[in-house]
Amino acid sequence: MSTIQSISSQRLYETQPLPKNKKVVALRTPNNALERDKVSFSANKEASNEKVTFGEGIKLVAKGFWNKVKDIAKTVIHHPVKTLGAIALTTAGLAALPLIGISTATGAAVLAIGFAALAVGKTIIHTTQAIKHNNNSEYNKVREDLQKIGGDGLDLALSVPFVPKAINAVKRQIKYTSNGLKPVFNKDLWSDLKITKGLWNKIKEFTKADLRIAYEQHVNEMGLRIFPELKFAGMQGANGGFTPLAGEITINTKSKLFNPFFRNIYDGILKHELKHFKQYKQMARTEGIGIEGIQQTIINKNRPANIQTQIDRVKTAIEDYHNPPPTKSLIKRILRPLLRPLIGKIILKKMQKELEFLENLKIQPAKNINSRFYQGIIDQEGTIAAGTPEAAQAIKYFDASSNYLYMNKHTFVNIKPYRKNLLEQEAKAVEKQFGKGRPGIPTVLVQETSAMS
Repeated sequence: MSTIQSISSQRLYETQPLPKNKKVVALRTPNNALERDKVSFSANKEASNEKVTFGEGIKLVAKGFWNKVKDIAKTVIHHPVKTLGAIALTTAGLAALPLIGISTATGAAVLAIGFAALAVGKTIIHTTQAIKHNNNSEYNKVREDLQKIGGDGLDLALSVPFVPKAINAVKRQIKYTSNGLKPVFNKDLWSDLKITKGLWNKIKEFTKADLRIAYEQHVNEMGLRIFPELKFAGMQGANGGFTPLAGEITINTKSKLFNPFFRNIYDGILKHELKHFKQYKQMARTEGIGIEGIQQTIINKNRPANIQTQIDRVKTAIEDYHNPPPTKSLIKRILRPLLRPLIGKIILKKMQKELEFLENLKIQPAKNINSRFYQGIIDQEGTIAAGTPEAAQAIKYFDASSNYLYMNKHTFVNIKPYRKNLLEQEAKAVEKQFGKGRPGIPTVLVQETSAMS
């Protein structure tokens, strides 16, 4: 072998030292090649300060949005004491507002507006910075700004949609509450707190006071001079109800939802029950129905045939459970054998409880109607002449009330026809419209956690 060949052979296998400005690059393998290309490409763009493309900008905003979601989760997981402390303090502060004559809804609305303003302000700042950095060709800083804007997007999504109803809540406090936004010490609530034992019962007293403020707003907004008395008591199967004969609205204080955290639900229920009051008021004022007609609808509701219809409906449902009728629905044919072992026994038990309740239902004779209450309304608002559109609607209310079903904690099969009743459909629509997009304590707590992260 020649000398030249020997030297060449040695150079092929000798390890040569690398220049100081070079880096070792790992060999490409099928498993990491695609990911390395992505990272390398992105790093090269940032290192070279390349202009941000539209597609890259969208990805950066989305990345910032997702990072914000992860930051919220990290805040809750890594700082539970701090998070729970902030939540507890905010909840307690909002729940205590009725002590100075301000509704919890108003306090939540003010905070929601504040968080929305903060989110909008941050978005404007970061957008302005992104434009400035883009004009100065500082594209890497633009990339940072776009991710911040993505995070701001989550704050906006959590706050801005609630702003219209939040503003409405503040306006209602100003316009329809006797003290407006002026703090006034609630002596009645303070007296009730002093004689109430137990922390949970005291919390309920705050909720009662809060709903009294809400009720004042509702009746003033509706322009009512005569309206049902608002009572608080334990009930079965409902969070609240209007009693036509007595002319009273009762809120169920034994419900698990009766606390400041869910007070917006009860605010909507007040709207719901006041709609029922308007329906029965219209019947009382209509020629041919009148005050006696309201009492007659209760007698009609209690007729044996109406109760038997509900019993037969449950019996049919139980029979269908034991002997499922054939169905053309492919989905039902697939789901029936899958769901039956999981929830079949629970459903059957619910139906048996409902049947037992209805078969043992003891109908009490209809009590005397509160004629003085309805007569005062008629004297103030006058009668509705027969043959008018309002009278025609009152007749529909009469028929619907005569066929009302018994709502109780065991109602299961009969819940659908109950909800299809005209009186319920109208009241539910009012309740839903009022509560839609309305900020409450849960909404504000989510916004607060997002702002903390």
